[in-house]
Amino acid sequence: MTGLRSQMQKWLELHQPSVKKGEDLFRFADLLLTMHTRVKREINVPIRDIVKGVLCTNCVDGQPLRYHYKKWLCPRCGLVDRDALIRTLEDYRLLVGTKLTNKSFCEFFAIDSPNLAYKLLQQLPLKAEGIKRHRKYWIMD
Repeated sequence: MTGLRSQMQKWLELHQPSVKKGEDLFRFADLLLTMHTRVKREINVPIRDIVKGVLCTNCVDGQPLRYHYKKWLCPRCGLVDRDALIRTLEDYRLLVGTKLTNKSFCEFFAIDSPNLAYKLLQQLPLKAEGIKRHRKYWIMD
């Protein structure tokens, strides 16, 4: 678990609510549902300020991983991660939105090659529309 989900998990571990009864649990769940809003509306961080790339989960400062033969490798700690792309796609969905193009994929995932980006996009569970230059991808929930 990495990215936004791991940060939320760490926060929840530090700030666990004290729930003693089932009724309290239902009240807590109702409170969470009433307070729920989309993350993107709350953050309003410009895209240029977001750290881009597929980031290492072991390195504290988020070392960018390198793609090599169907796996992501950390040049600093040596972590090999085959699921990093899916986690970063989820981060993209939460921070930017559900619509992707080859160009936006290259920018957010810090990929230099449009051909590699196309191949990676084909491997992901995305809905595609259009052809060639006008192709758009949609991240499914």
